[in-house]
Parts: sequence; C-alpha cells; structure tokens
Amino acid sequence: QCVAPDVVFHEEIVTINGGQRNTATWLPETLPIKAVVLISHGLNEHSLRYYGIAVALAKAGFAVHAIDHVSHGKSDGKRGIIADHTVLYNDFIAFGKSVRDQYPTLPLFLLAHSMGTLVAMKSINGIEGLRAVVLSGAAVFSGPAASSPFGIRCLYPLSQTSAAVCLTSITSVLDPGGSAAPLVIDELSSDPEELERNRKDPRVAPAMVTNKSAYELVKLIAEVKEEIPNITVPFLCIHGAEDKVALPKSSDYIYSNAGTDIEDRQ
Repeated sequence: QCVAPDVVFHEEIVTINGGQRNTATWLPETLPIKAVVLISHGLNEHSLRYYGIAVALAKAGFAVHAIDHVSHGKSDGKRGIIADHTVLYNDFIAFGKSVRDQYPTLPLFLLAHSMGTLVAMKSINGIEGLRAVVLSGAAVFSGPAASSPFGIRCLYPLSQTSAAVCLTSITSVLDPGGSAAPLVIDELSSDPEELERNRKDPRVAPAMVTNKSAYELVKLIAEVKEEIPNITVPFLCIHGAEDKVALPKSSDYIYSNAGTDIEDRQ
C-alpha cells in the first residue's frame, strides 16, 4: 500500500546516534524534485501510516523522508516504551541533517503529528535551513482520550495535577511497561476505515500509554514549552476542534507563545 504509480518508495534501516532506525522515502519517479518534506509521526504509530500524504506529495514533486522514532515501528527499542525522550529529538535532528545534506539547494519542510509535533518543536532549531513547519494535532496538552487513568474520563483532571506527575515518575521505575492510561483508538480518527487500518496494523503498538512513556512525555512537554518562544520559522497548526487525544488549546498555546510573527489565525 506504500507503493503507487509515478512514485519510487524505499524503506531502509540506518544507524542514527548508535541506534538502528527504520526510514521510509517516497520520491517522484519522473518529475524533478522541487522541495523536501520530513515527517515526524505520533505515539505508538510509525512512518508508513503517512503513506497517503507522502504519495500525494511525491506525485506533486516533493521528496518525502520519514523515520520511525525509537521504540516505534521497525526501529529498535522496546515497543511502546520510550526509555529516554531526548533520544526522540536527537535522532530526528540527526535524521533531518542527513536528509538536508542530500538536497542542499532545495527548500526543506517539516510535517509532524501529535507526539511528533513535540519532537519537531524540539528539533526545529537543530535542523538548519527549515523553510516552514506544519504541526497537526499538536500535543502540548493531552486530552482525556490519552490521559484518563484506567480509561475513566472523570479521573482525567487528576492526571493534570503535580501529584499525578510525581506518581508517574514512581510508576515509571516500578512498572515501566504498565499502563498509565489506555489510548482510545476510536478518538484517533473520524474515518472508520482509517481506524480499522490502525487496529490491523502490526507495526502499531498496543493502544495504551505506558508508565515510562508517560513520564518521558511529561518531561518532553515541559522542554517544548520552554522551546516554543525560540521558534521563529513560519509554521501552520492544524487541529481537529473535537480532538480528545491532544487538546486544541495546544495549537492556541503555540500561536500565542511562538517567536514567529503570526500573520493569520482562524
């Protein structure tokens, strides 16, 4: 399903910062390459989940390069457990630099979704020459579909307290693979066919946020909030108004605090 007419698809395991990371590339078969797009995927998924937009971009003359983050997809690391959040963005910066070096004269763009937006925002100033960034479903504030303990929505407010953060730091050590909260698959998309593909995808991790991942993501979000004022490249936030996984106020927060001059917002 990742192969399409007029598009050249390639998947390869490469060494990045000493780890084995799976990468995917979509190139126009006959059209000259006019620009390059990096893709940063979300929690528990992988780069091939973006084959639809990657194929569309390749057919329009873009070279598309994506990476499976550590512990995701076919990359190494225990599936579903983010052992160190800094590896996420250090890997992506190294990956972005390697792609940029392949196309030193072409415009470079970055497309990120959900958890991938956190990785992207920590990477933006580490990848020289980024022309613009698209952040889809930015995850600065997690919602009840991703952060409700035991899946009980009425407990969601407790997950946003400092006491919960302290508890998560403890459980991340005592039971790193345990479930901090289930991830409600039905909230990931309004498209039933897309939800079914997600459920059947062998590269997608189980639908939960593990204790260790939850704690690492809490630390990552804190770093991202500090980094947002340093973001000066043009960017676009796209967010579903009914998103219960990553709250829409995440995009509002980025628009309000980024260092980029904001021309228009709806």
